[in-house]
Amino acid sequence: MRLIATRIYLNKKQTCDFLGIDNNTLDKWIKQYHFPMIKIDGVIRFEVEDIKEFMDTFKIL
Repeated sequence: MRLIATRIYLNKKQTCDFLGIDNNTLDKWIKQYHFPMIKIDGVIRFEVEDIKEFMDTFKIL
């Protein structure tokens, strides 16, 4: 049996809800921290795994 990894993509509102932040904060993170996003013909999407990896880079143990 072959397992297929499913990628989950969110729009900006869904991403803000997922992170518990507002749109202005997400815009700031995109500009200031190069928050990972996919942009095709002006349509922006965020991959859940990329979001988690990005957040992990700021984790303080």
